[in-house]
Amino acid sequence: MRPCVLLLLALGTVARADDLARPLPAPVTLAAGDFQVAWTDAGHLVVRHPRAPGRTLWESRPGRPFVAAARGQTRIHGQRGFFKVEERDLRWTGRQAVDEVEQDGPAVVVRGRLLPRSGVVHVLGAPAPTGALPYTLRLEQAAARHLRVVLALDLPDKQAVDRVALIGRSDPDERFVGFGEQFTYLDLKGRRLPVIVREQGIGRGVQPVSTLLNAAGGAAGDWSTTYAPVPQYVTTRLRSLFLEDAAPSFFDLTDPRAARVEVLGDALHARVLLGGSPLELIEAFTEYAGRMRPLPDWAHEGLIVGAVGGPARIRRLADTLARHDVPVAGFFLQDWVGERKTPFGIRLWWTWTPDPATYPDWPGFVAELRGRGHRVLSYVNPWLVDARARGAGPDLFAQARDGGHLVQDAKGRPYLIGNGGFDAALVDLTSPDARAWLKELIRHELLGSGVSGWMGDFGEALPFDARLAAGDPRDAHNRWPELWAELQAEVVAEAGLEDEVVFFSRSGFTRSPGATRLFWLGDQLCSWDRHDGIKSALTGLLSSGISGFSLNHGDAGGYTTVALGPLTFFRRPKELLLRWVELSAFTVMLRTHEGLVPGAAGGHQLDSDAETLEHLARMTKVFRALQPYRRALMADAAAHGWPLVRHPWLHAPEHPDLLREQAAFLLGPDLFVAPVLDPGRAHVDATLPPGRWVDVWTGAVHGDPARPLRVRLPAPIGRPAVLHRAGSAHGEAFVRALEREGLR
Repeated sequence: MRPCVLLLLALGTVARADDLARPLPAPVTLAAGDFQVAWTDAGHLVVRHPRAPGRTLWESRPGRPFVAAARGQTRIHGQRGFFKVEERDLRWTGRQAVDEVEQDGPAVVVRGRLLPRSGVVHVLGAPAPTGALPYTLRLEQAAARHLRVVLALDLPDKQAVDRVALIGRSDPDERFVGFGEQFTYLDLKGRRLPVIVREQGIGRGVQPVSTLLNAAGGAAGDWSTTYAPVPQYVTTRLRSLFLEDAAPSFFDLTDPRAARVEVLGDALHARVLLGGSPLELIEAFTEYAGRMRPLPDWAHEGLIVGAVGGPARIRRLADTLARHDVPVAGFFLQDWVGERKTPFGIRLWWTWTPDPATYPDWPGFVAELRGRGHRVLSYVNPWLVDARARGAGPDLFAQARDGGHLVQDAKGRPYLIGNGGFDAALVDLTSPDARAWLKELIRHELLGSGVSGWMGDFGEALPFDARLAAGDPRDAHNRWPELWAELQAEVVAEAGLEDEVVFFSRSGFTRSPGATRLFWLGDQLCSWDRHDGIKSALTGLLSSGISGFSLNHGDAGGYTTVALGPLTFFRRPKELLLRWVELSAFTVMLRTHEGLVPGAAGGHQLDSDAETLEHLARMTKVFRALQPYRRALMADAAAHGWPLVRHPWLHAPEHPDLLREQAAFLLGPDLFVAPVLDPGRAHVDATLPPGRWVDVWTGAVHGDPARPLRVRLPAPIGRPAVLHRAGSAHGEAFVRALEREGLR
């Protein structure tokens, strides 16, 4: 035997630089309530539960570090919600020492040290480097299906670290879904996702618009930007974890064998969930996140018409829709505050009082439409602009400024932020006085006018360098959408109108489902693309449902038409509007929007021709025919947190390859919908989950009870590919309702 080999045997096995430091504590299995936490002689920390035999709920990589910390420079900068993340000079700790694993009352506690990188190869028995950071990892049951995991560092200097990380084991073929509203990718395995509330972006990679918008101010976004991220995942191994922390975080899934969660700060608070199926894991998560209440009866009755232009134009549109037998539940009139021209399109006056030039008698017109059987929804957001520029109405900006109700900059002045042609300031949602002032404004100007709801826009734009009445903006930023939704919910509840009024939100975070009544997908391009068009809208529905956004919908036809000087991109084509209406008919709410560039300049509108109106009438009646089924699904959402729009994998978790598909969905368990997402198509190719499926239009039966099956389905305009599960009472009732409506 060679001398070098003999030397290694004498000293011990050479350790890799990122192995756990030796010696290791003795193996032990301890109880964290009903959960079991095992430490093995391989340096392997494992969480199990008796109700999930043979499965690990979370585990470390054997012999490898499972906690880490770093020091560096992380800068999040930008305005209007278009934030960019810069990470520089991140210096992670090296090896991890585990000193003890012990029972501490109801909890299991792991104590040890994070060792600095020294560039030295360590062997068994070698002394640890100096400058170690002591850490504690505490695992304790927080609820029947929740194991709370808290990682904390004992730091003499709070500036010693930039972030901490919890590193779990993953399998190379394990897929990760959830993470809130994700618009490009459903499965994020292999990617590193920043969890920061921000604008979705315009284009998000679509060229040449993304390049032009980035040159004009950085508004394009990318695959990771979203209004409503959630630090939560569900995997195909039925593992689920989420963070309680609001600070910006990163989920790094680029290592095929690791799931790394990083939080800016010196502590991390997570929960590991128990569940025997994806739906059980969603149910467990929404015990914490909150669950969404069913919508009121009127929201099921027909179309919500997005329109602008004042009473005369709305009356003409209502008459046109009536002549074409379009069931109308309400009108969404966002221009009640008046419109203004900007370099990027038509925007609203953020003054939150009626514009007398557009609606001379706003409450009277709301009552008039209500008399015709149409509810009215309006618009509000947490920004304010100086009303003197509009030349009408009270100066609410001055009231908020003088009352100290606005978010401040570093010099203690109202933080004025450019919003694409005008400046605005945010109401400080951390101030009790500011909240009370804004609630009274909404109560008086919106509820007082008789509206039945509104779009509660924005929530993404709190600057990271702002000054607040309470708290650190870094920790408040991701919570801002929750605070905004909670304020609106309080106004509605205090008025006793919870069963009448619906507000819908585009921004969100972990606990938003417990606050908002309805989500909407934000501002997609009027396009077919997967980055920011109709395909991205469906991906957003599928991903957000896994994160507790049970009731979600979008602007049928898209919203964004980009006008840059003489250039106009993404005028809405007719076929796109027709197909998007078909998709929306099988979601929570069927609602249109005239778009960023209203009227013919922005492309095809719902009243552009008779064929479009006839199609709208047909699909709105389809939406109405689904009313009993939707009500049942909303009851399930309130009781369990389950989404109405579901990825088929949620009902067939034994077939993880279904997650390769992002172009079809289930409405509840019993309706399979494969919308047409490309122009010029009269059929779709889709993968049916296991089962026998009946075409609602023809009665043809498809599918295999034992496995997913790829099929080609007819889908002419007006008859999208929709199948019900064979033997489903809800599916058969839907077919009978279609027959009663004369649609089949």
